[in-house]
Amino acid sequence: MQDSWYHLDVVRAFFERGPTLHAWWEFAPFGRPHLYSPLFHLAGVAILHVTGLNLVDLARLYDVVTFPLVLLAGWLTARLLFGMRAAFVTLLLLSLNIALLFPCSLIMMPGTYAMLLWPLVHVLVLRKKMAWAVFLLSVTCYLHFGIAGVAAFSLFLLALFRRDYWKTVLLVVVSTCVVFSPWLVHLYRHREFLHSGVSHLPVFIPVFTVLAALLGIVSVIKCPEKESLAVLSTIIASAFFFFTLRDRFWIYGGFSFALLGGYGIERCAKEQIRWVILILFISCVSVTPFLKPSQTKVGLPLPFQGVPWLMATPGLTLAEWQKADKAAEIPPAVPDDIAALAHWIKGSVEMDDILLANDPQLGGYLFALTGRRTTSGLWSEVYTDELKEKLAGYLRTGKGYFILRGDDAEAARLLGTATSVTAFGRFGVFYRPS
Repeated sequence: MQDSWYHLDVVRAFFERGPTLHAWWEFAPFGRPHLYSPLFHLAGVAILHVTGLNLVDLARLYDVVTFPLVLLAGWLTARLLFGMRAAFVTLLLLSLNIALLFPCSLIMMPGTYAMLLWPLVHVLVLRKKMAWAVFLLSVTCYLHFGIAGVAAFSLFLLALFRRDYWKTVLLVVVSTCVVFSPWLVHLYRHREFLHSGVSHLPVFIPVFTVLAALLGIVSVIKCPEKESLAVLSTIIASAFFFFTLRDRFWIYGGFSFALLGGYGIERCAKEQIRWVILILFISCVSVTPFLKPSQTKVGLPLPFQGVPWLMATPGLTLAEWQKADKAAEIPPAVPDDIAALAHWIKGSVEMDDILLANDPQLGGYLFALTGRRTTSGLWSEVYTDELKEKLAGYLRTGKGYFILRGDDAEAARLLGTATSVTAFGRFGVFYRPS
């Protein structure tokens, strides 16, 4: 769940010292340009100010509200595009997809919120509410630039399908670029840090969602209405993710496929719609056929995840987690050894001291929990060889406390004259004088 800790780090940094364009809290003492769109983190800061929550509670709040918002946004979009009955079928298709609960809703991912706004931008464009479309696409940009870029491309695809929307799309995208231009300039100035991330998650999507989406494609071919073409445009544009961050293709595809699937079932199965709804409802509260490799395992105890071609739905999973024995299997938000280590750091290490650590995940934990800068950082796609060399030099010679995972032989070679101070579970603490 390293995404969550990265975003909590940014929220803490913004909360303590205000918004910044330089990520001073990671890859210390050098830092790096902060290139992640800032709106999600600014919203987190606002929530902390208003509620008085701590960072871990903020993450828990996100866990509680995100999945209901996914369902609401999907239902609302389908309702605006296709009507009540298609919207209800879409809601059922969303409700049976475990990927929309984990990782999509239980990990802090600004891209999730950008995904929810994306099809609503199409709704506004179709209704030629240009000012609102510009506003919503701009919000999407300031939430997640990658999702927003693909969303803008999908608008141009819609304009290719429906030439009468070409001027509207062009005005919306150009106006959004103007609104987003300060951050675009910032990204361009530090373009040497930007590299494409890659992940190769295999197929992970419910069978019913895929079959419904195929019916939606058939319906589009038979009757290419502007609303269905808009959703089809989002799906085609999502192909970008298949060649880079493939996990996003399956996760976010589960959302857009459901939108098109609700439409497809409503159009193609009108006579059997009650039976289809009954089958989907039963699936929503139990298990559902699922396209996935048989060896796929996720980081939480999900019922039936070891059964080939079958997964528990969010409803069954959440119900199972209410049982004491199942709740005990859920990993704690903060592992015990890291909690003990963070407590020791807060009592023994000065706020301005830098923690020497080359474990990115550990660095994410430690800044969020202690406020101490670390030499590590997440997202190697925002990195340069020059920064890597500077950090390697600092790790070899820097003064301070070195936090070392016990099985990390490579890091152990960096200790030099450091002496052992204490240990907490998997982690040892060493001190290296100047």
